[in-house]
Amino acid sequence: MKICPNCGKELADDVKFCEKCGCSLESYNQNQGVDPNAFQDGVAPQMQPGFNPNGQSFNQFAPQYTAFDPKDHTSDYDKRDIADNKIFAALAYTGFMGMIIALLVNNSPFARFHARNAAMIEVANLIAAVIFIVPFIGWIAAPIMLIVLFIVRIVAFVRVLKGKAMELPIVSDIGFLA
Repeated sequence: MKICPNCGKELADDVKFCEKCGCSLESYNQNQGVDPNAFQDGVAPQMQPGFNPNGQSFNQFAPQYTAFDPKDHTSDYDKRDIADNKIFAALAYTGFMGMIIALLVNNSPFARFHARNAAMIEVANLIAAVIFIVPFIGWIAAPIMLIVLFIVRIVAFVRVLKGKAMELPIVSDIGFLA
């Protein structure tokens, strides 16, 4: 008679896996080298190694689910389109001429998505320029906004080169730009 080292269930000698927890019994010797007649008065040890009093083994894991990101639109585009137009989509983040090139190239939905995102960054840059007109507060707030928008532009550029079609952080959350 074998005893599962994981859950403590008694099993037949010819069994290779525990019926309760699925633990492999091949790597363990029969009864782990313990003579079943060696116990005094037929009392077995109270706890087996790796045994949980609730009857569940420690090795049970919850099923892994992929996280859903509502701002990731990569699966909406064809992988071939992404591979062919990745450079043109990245050009959209280099300025107005890059946006025009991205819009005109091959009628690519992936490049158009990134041209739209780049246009949102440009509109946010114009808003920061208007805020710069306001004395004192604008002189402090506008440069901070421009630095943040520059970082968003770099993040978007890197995402394009990785083949991702994700909405922009900060800029995509502004309602009238979307």
